[in-house]
Amino acid sequence: MKTKFLWYSILLSSVFVFTTCKEKDNITTVTIDVPKGPYELKISASPPQNAYTSSDLSLSFYVQNDDNERIPNIPIYFSVSHGTLVEDSVLTTNNGTASCNWTLGSSIGRQTITVSADVATGERQVFNIMAYEHCDPFLDSSLDTFQHSNSPLHSYDHPTHDSVLIAKGSFTDPRDGEVYKTVTYCNQTWMAENLRYNVSGSWLNPNNPNLTYGRLYSWSAMMNGASASASNPSGVQGICPMGWHIPSDEEWTALEITLGLPIEELSVIDFRGRHASNMKTDSISGWLGSNSSGFSVLPAGYYANLSGLQFESLGNLAIFASTTSESSQKWSRIFGTYRQVRRVLSDIYIAKSCRCVQD
Repeated sequence: MKTKFLWYSILLSSVFVFTTCKEKDNITTVTIDVPKGPYELKISASPPQNAYTSSDLSLSFYVQNDDNERIPNIPIYFSVSHGTLVEDSVLTTNNGTASCNWTLGSSIGRQTITVSADVATGERQVFNIMAYEHCDPFLDSSLDTFQHSNSPLHSYDHPTHDSVLIAKGSFTDPRDGEVYKTVTYCNQTWMAENLRYNVSGSWLNPNNPNLTYGRLYSWSAMMNGASASASNPSGVQGICPMGWHIPSDEEWTALEITLGLPIEELSVIDFRGRHASNMKTDSISGWLGSNSSGFSVLPAGYYANLSGLQFESLGNLAIFASTTSESSQKWSRIFGTYRQVRRVLSDIYIAKSCRCVQD
C-alpha cells in the first residue's frame, strides 16, 4: 500500500512540474521602451522681446532627453505676472510639445511668464516681455489729426489706424515766463519746443535762427543732480519746470511707437523705422520733415568737446538726451537729414537739446 502511494505521489509531482513549465513557456514578456533621461524643458521659439499691452501670444514648449527624443505626457506649468492664461498647466502631446496661450496685461512695462516641467532635472524658465501701449485715436473730433500718407515715406506709420488724434496746447514756465507749445499723444504730453531755460552748463548757439532752437545742455546740467533712470516715467525733474520731467529711454521709445516705429524694431540700435519725418518740422528745406505729429524737431546741432569746445551741425542734426545711462554713456535720439530715428549711446561731454514730459 505504501509502495502504491509513493508511486502515485511521484506521478502527481511529475505532472505538476510539467504543467508549470508549460505555463511558463506561454508567458508573453512585454518590453517597454522608455527614452532615457535626464529630461530638459525647451521652448520652440523665443517669445518676442516687445509687444502691445493686452495682445495675445502663443508660446510652444517641449521636453526632451539627452538623445533629443521628445517626451509625451509630461506636465508643464505656466504662471504670469500680468494678464491671463487659457490654461496654467498642460501635458505634452504625443509629439512631445505643449502650447500656452497668454493674453498680456493692460499695464505698460515688463511682464513675465514662468514655465516649469514636472521632470526630475527640469529647470524653470523665465521670459520677460516689455509691453507698450497700443495708441488708439482719441474720440474728440475737434482735436487736430495726425494724418498718414500712402506714400512710401510713411510705410512705417502707425500699425492699425489711418489717423492718430493729437491734442495741442501751451505751457508757461513760471521760472522765466517762457511759453512752450505742447502736444499730447495717448498718455504722454510733451513740450513741442526745445527747452530754453538758462542755467550753468547750458549754451545758446549765437547762430540759431530763432529762440525756438533752444539751449544745449550738458547731461549733468540737464539732470540737475539727479541719478540716472530707466523707468517710465523717469521720475527725474532735472532742469524741467515743476510738474515736468526729463524723459527716459523708455519714454522716448513709447513716443516713437505712437508716431510710427514698428514694435518689431524696438530693440534695434541706431537707425530704425521711417518715422522721423513725422516728428521733424516741415519749415526747413532739406530737413525731410512733414511734422504731421506736431513734435517739431529742429536741427539745433550740439555743443562738442572735440578739439576744443565748439558748436556743431546746426541746420542738419538734432540730438536729444535721456535719463538712461550705460557706463559713462547715455541713450539719446538723433535726427538728421534722413527718415529714420537713431537710438544711440553718446558721450556725456556733448551738450544736446532737451524736451520735457509732463508728470
